[in-house]
Amino acid sequence: LYSLGMLRGHVYRISLDDLNVKDMGKVSECYSFRLLMGPDGNLYGASKSGYVYKVDTKEQKIIDMNYKLPYSRMDYTRSFNNISNGSIGPDGRLYMSIMYADDIVALDTSTGKFENMGPYKIAKRSVRGENRNIVWGLDFDNNGVLWYVVTSANDGGYYSTNTSGSDVLEYGLPSTLYRWDIARGGKPEYLGMLGTKQRVPCHVSEVIVDKNNILYA
Repeated sequence: LYSLGMLRGHVYRISLDDLNVKDMGKVSECYSFRLLMGPDGNLYGASKSGYVYKVDTKEQKIIDMNYKLPYSRMDYTRSFNNISNGSIGPDGRLYMSIMYADDIVALDTSTGKFENMGPYKIAKRSVRGENRNIVWGLDFDNNGVLWYVVTSANDGGYYSTNTSGSDVLEYGLPSTLYRWDIARGGKPEYLGMLGTKQRVPCHVSEVIVDKNNILYA
């Protein structure tokens, strides 16, 4: 079992046989977030500043992938460039969303080659009033099409200043659903707000498409 220490930025390996914990070293300045399992059986992550690394599970070592993820600030005042989530595509590549960036990046783990697939949105903002957005959850359906939810937020930025001039925390912006035939050269498709007439979520952490092609979020 592998885990990250968020504040220290270290990778840890935990043996479930003898409960031994091994500190494999520092991979991020701080705020380490998300390890993805690649099709090669190795783990992939990125530092707060966006540099991608591989945890070689066979050799038990950390490898610098010599690639920096793109970054898009929008109106948000804090800088994060970690991997937010990912999914293995029909072409065997690992597709990654980024915190915070407008792009999806694909990694061929057999060659170490990265490709920026472009923006996941069809406009700068996904909903009115947001000062940042992010893809936390994404998954491929049985036809190889990528489905994802864009979570929008408005906190600590230009839009969250009240009439007295003081900053206020505001949440509750609706999440939006997209699909993208990304591995076959398609374009992102906006499908509207995610939810029903009675309920729309504002923060969606996971998206899963099951074997029956039903999406859960």
